[in-house]
Amino acid sequence: MLDHNRTPGRIPDSHTASNRPRWILYALICAILVSTLYLCFAWRRHQAIVSSEAVMLAKSLASLLHPEHVAVLAGDDTDLVKPEYVMLRKSLAQLVNTNNPIRFAYLLGILGDDIVFLIDSEPADSPDYSPPGQVYTEAEDICLDPFLNGETVLTPPGTDRWGRWISALVPVMDSSGGRVIAVFGIDYAASGWQARLWGRMAPDIAITVCLVLLLSAFLHTWHQRSDLRRLSQKLAFNEALYHSIYEQAPIGIAIMDDKSSFFHPDYARITVNPMFEQIIGRTAGEFAGMDWTNITHPDDLAEDLEQFARFQKGEIGGYTLEKRFLRPDGSDVWTSMKIAPFLVGPDDRILHICLLEDITERNKLEDQLNYRNEHDELTDLHNRSYLERLLLREMGKGGAVSGAIVCINLSTMHALTQLYGYDYSRQLMMRVADALRQLCDERRQLFCVGEFHLAFLVQDAGAAADHLAFCERVSDTLEQVLAIERIGGGIGVVELDGMGSGQMVQLFKNIMTASERALDSHKREIGICFFDSQMEQQILREEKISRALSRIAADEDGDRLYLQFQPIVDLATDRICSFEALARLSSKSLGIVSPMEFIPIAEKTKLIIPLGFIIVRQALQFLTRLKDAGHTDISVSINISAVQLLREGFTGQLLEMIKSFAIRPETIELEFTESMFSADFQDINSIISELKEHGIKSAIDDFGTGYSSFARERDLNVDFLKIDKSFIDRLLSLRPEEAITGDIISMAHKMGHCAVAEG
Repeated sequence: MLDHNRTPGRIPDSHTASNRPRWILYALICAILVSTLYLCFAWRRHQAIVSSEAVMLAKSLASLLHPEHVAVLAGDDTDLVKPEYVMLRKSLAQLVNTNNPIRFAYLLGILGDDIVFLIDSEPADSPDYSPPGQVYTEAEDICLDPFLNGETVLTPPGTDRWGRWISALVPVMDSSGGRVIAVFGIDYAASGWQARLWGRMAPDIAITVCLVLLLSAFLHTWHQRSDLRRLSQKLAFNEALYHSIYEQAPIGIAIMDDKSSFFHPDYARITVNPMFEQIIGRTAGEFAGMDWTNITHPDDLAEDLEQFARFQKGEIGGYTLEKRFLRPDGSDVWTSMKIAPFLVGPDDRILHICLLEDITERNKLEDQLNYRNEHDELTDLHNRSYLERLLLREMGKGGAVSGAIVCINLSTMHALTQLYGYDYSRQLMMRVADALRQLCDERRQLFCVGEFHLAFLVQDAGAAADHLAFCERVSDTLEQVLAIERIGGGIGVVELDGMGSGQMVQLFKNIMTASERALDSHKREIGICFFDSQMEQQILREEKISRALSRIAADEDGDRLYLQFQPIVDLATDRICSFEALARLSSKSLGIVSPMEFIPIAEKTKLIIPLGFIIVRQALQFLTRLKDAGHTDISVSINISAVQLLREGFTGQLLEMIKSFAIRPETIELEFTESMFSADFQDINSIISELKEHGIKSAIDDFGTGYSSFARERDLNVDFLKIDKSFIDRLLSLRPEEAITGDIISMAHKMGHCAVAEG
């Protein structure tokens, strides 16, 4: 149960946690950017200081020069012997030697348009020496500024033939201070200049690096503490989640040791969850010191111990078992148990976990489903599936199966369903089943093998006479129950001698066939029919005919179905006025098959629909040949089955075929048997009327042998009556006063029908 007093824990925000390293990176980038800006500022500041010091030094040194001494210099070789030149050159040389940062010191002047050297601090024998009057060819435009403006200039780093230098140029004014007579210059090596700058920057760089490192260390520490705090929250959440799942899980969970104990004080506070307690019916305290062997159902203990022993030896990683546990009240509970390794506990004992699911209700439901799967709901008898499995089990034992299947066919009850309703026939079926149960014993079992079909499995080696005697008892019992209902039934018998497991489908087919044949018995209400070789041959023959008809319908063997045309003679003119199309079937294995044999099979399998249109097409082809030969007044009569006639769209399809052959509908006659009108009279008569509107004539075939009366005949929209051949044949043996054929013809004429005599 949920603990509503517990403070709900907050789930760690995984999105926020995943963003924290990004914020730390942003902070470091910002710190580095700030440090870079500071160092740039410091560099410029130190550069300004160094430049200022260089300019001040140059001005100080230039102030030591006497303008009157400089003024006497002519800038040519004559200056070499002048005392002023010697004194000034000596002063410049001492300046370079005593001031380390200064590499060169010199005086520049202007002769014409060129800047020339007046005095150079280098010794005369030095390759870097510039004599008086030498043009300073590498001088840049900035070097003219002191001459022109009288201002001190600090040049940017420049390159000449002596190297890369930064020069401080100070104008030397005459005594009156009104004119620049020379420029005093000192050169600093660019590398040395940069070294002095970096030397000045070292403290700033060190401070900045230390600050960045301190900030990084702080952020790293803060990040670790945040991670630790987040992991602690996650661990707390996981622990709360684990306990919540453990305590509220819909399956039982128990932690055990390898000694089969449910509880050990060294392991944990909780070793079984509430659902485990509920399933077993015991509290956690009751499990202390208790082994599961004590509460396992004795019938399931051996298998459980065997599996657990293999689990302890490491032969299997775990196992699943359906077993029963005993509750304190003596009842048992079915469970699905799964055993799996868990972890290593104190003193190196291996703990395993036991998962339990209560499947008691599921087993009850499965038992109910199995019972329903094996029993008929109405009669509570075993069903056909159970009978099949029973027979397969007996056949699988290897021995010969003896006995018989006795099938009771009560499909005649469908008529009672139509008259009195479904419940009435169900109640009657239950009474029949109860009555037949009285005939069951250790050798005879009763089954329900279908709707209104029961079957006895007779397991003995009795002769056919014994089976017949038993069928007589079954028949008598059924007649007692069904006498008041005035319905019959059929009992079909199939002997099992020599029957194999691969013949199960054929076995039940034979049973149903025999019981169907028994329904046609006229000797008694409950007919009895034994399935024999003759019936088997008949079934095989019907199957061959059905397969042949299927191939013809699929247009695979169309020439096997053909027509013979019997002429119909008009007695008044003694000329052929029509032909009757007679369908014939030729089979490779059966030879010529009579229409009386293959037409009922075609109707039962509904193949009569495609076959009927094949017959119509052949008849129309024959009629086309007659028309091409000039016989335009001769018609063709075609037999039509009720199954085909009542098919939706028959009229439209027939008219479409007639149109495709360009034949007049008036030259076509359709024949129907009288039995067709015993049912669906109104529907058939309506179709005949529709055909008649298009000019197609109709006739009743085999008149006088069916169920129609002259009263119904008068209501039909037919054009012809074809008198059955049996009436015509009798004219040869009967006296004229005994024959009724003339009377039939006379009545047909009075009703406006033409009469055709067959034979």
